[in-house]
Amino acid sequence: MPHCPRARLWLVGDEGRELPDLGETIGIRADGGARIGEVAPGTVLPARRTIWWIEEKAECANGDAFANAVEACLDRLLARLECNDAGRRLRDHDLANFAKISLGGTCSDIRDANIEYTRARLQRLAALGLTLEEDFYQLIGDE
Repeated sequence: MPHCPRARLWLVGDEGRELPDLGETIGIRADGGARIGEVAPGTVLPARRTIWWIEEKAECANGDAFANAVEACLDRLLARLECNDAGRRLRDHDLANFAKISLGGTCSDIRDANIEYTRARLQRLAALGLTLEEDFYQLIGDE
């Protein structure tokens, strides 16, 4: 089974509060999402919150390359956000509190998800001023 590393910018509104489209606020078209009442891709129930995301993902054949692939996804996502000054634009629209960057995916061994946060990468993340989370899952019985 392929391993699926990803880096994603999430913008999730409060329940009942409609959020503007990402293209309108940061100048980058969302890769996915849903407005309140719409069914988001991969779900069956109508959304109770507005949700938008921008995603960089990859596939890698083995767990040894997983961390490098996650780091590459993060670097590509940061480049997309930086070229549009996304952090400042989210703050200007009072949306930074609704945004976060999530690193995640599935891997053979959760120990493969040891992401290296270099000084340069940390500086880039800090400049955006957004929350960072990790959301990794180990595949059961994957050999």
